Amino acid sequence: MPIRRPEALLAARFIIALSLLVTFRAAADPPPTRMDFHDSAGAMALTATAYLRGDVESTWKVITDPSAGASLFDSIVSIKSSGKNIWNYALSSPIGEKEIRCSVAMNRSARSVTWKRISGSLVRFEGRFQVDDAPDYPGHVKVTYLSIIDPGVIGRLLMTKNRRREMAKTMFPRLQRLILRSDP
Repeated sequence: MPIRRPEALLAARFIIALSLLVTFRAAADPPPTRMDFHDSAGAMALTATAYLRGDVESTWKVITDPSAGASLFDSIVSIKSSGKNIWNYALSSPIGEKEIRCSVAMNRSARSVTWKRISGSLVRFEGRFQVDDAPDYPGHVKVTYLSIIDPGVIGRLLMTKNRRREMAKTMFPRLQRLILRSDP
């Protein structure tokens, strides 16, 4: 039986609508923040990844600014740059304020900022921010945060996984606000 003209027109419209749906489908929402705890030579390490609204430049501007870094965590009282690659951290803890001096390396081409304890009251304090494009999530960047802390014997009793998890959960929304404020 030959296809009548109205049925052919309806079929053509359906095929066009279907192809438009596939071509212009809405971008998927980025996945939620992922956090993994692991051991790093006896110290508790946390790796957290989040997709944040913004671009690489705005994110880079925030993570390389010591004063912005101090507003990301409740435990950081201040971060001051004292030389080209040295940042001094003042941390508050349940057992008092701690001073830590870190070497900081900023690798713009790799989009990473790393820090490592030179001196101070913690046994180990190091980490990294890594910023990557997120082509699957337009308008977003992928930010990975690595934190390795060994506060010593007494500090280990106070710094639980839950406390570290809560610190990372509050850090990403604060970072998001700073990125959006710095976006031109």
